[in-house]
Amino acid sequence: MTEILFSAAALNDFGRNAPLPGPTSYCNDKVFGWQRLSGLDPMSLRRVTNLEQVPINVIHTINNSTLMHQLNRRADLEVEIKHGNVFFVDYSIFNQIGHAIQRGELKKDKKLFLAAPYCLMIFDGETLVPVAIELDSQVFTAEQGERWELAKFFVQVAAVNHHGLCAHEYGQHAMIGAFSVATPRNLHKE
Repeated sequence: MTEILFSAAALNDFGRNAPLPGPTSYCNDKVFGWQRLSGLDPMSLRRVTNLEQVPINVIHTINNSTLMHQLNRRADLEVEIKHGNVFFVDYSIFNQIGHAIQRGELKKDKKLFLAAPYCLMIFDGETLVPVAIELDSQVFTAEQGERWELAKFFVQVAAVNHHGLCAHEYGQHAMIGAFSVATPRNLHKE
C-alpha cells in the first residue's frame, strides 16, 4: 500500500508563504548580474582581456565615479581588466537580423525593432555588477535612473532572444537535423 506524503491542504498551501520577487529585487543590479550567471544564456558572457574589446563610447562614458557608484569601492577599469574581473555580453548579432527586419526581408507586413545591446559588467567578489550598457550608440549607466532600468530590460530581452534563436534553435533544432537525416541513411539495413 502506498503512503500519501502530502495532503490536499498542504499542496494548496505550497509556496503561499514563499517570498515572491518584487520589482525592487528585480531592479537590483546584483540580481541582474546574478541572472547573467545563472539565467538562460550564461555562455554568452565573455571576459575582457584588453581595452580594445570595450566599445569606445563605453570607455569614454565610464569614469572612476561611475565605478565607485556601482561597486562601492575605488576601482579603475584598466586595473580591473588586468585582474580578470571585467566581463561583457555582446548581442551585436542582432544588428544583422534587425537590419533584415527593417528592410522587410523577414516580415513583409510589420516593422520590428530588435535591440542589440552591449553590457559591461565587473565582478565585485560576490557577483557580476553591470556598469554600462550600450544601446544604439548611447551608453547608459546606473546614475541615469529609469533609463538605466530600461536599458537593463533591453539586455534581458536580448538574452532571451539570443537563447531562443542562437542557443536553442540553432544549437538544438538545426544541428540535430543533420543527424536525423544522416542516421537512417547510414545505418545498416539488416
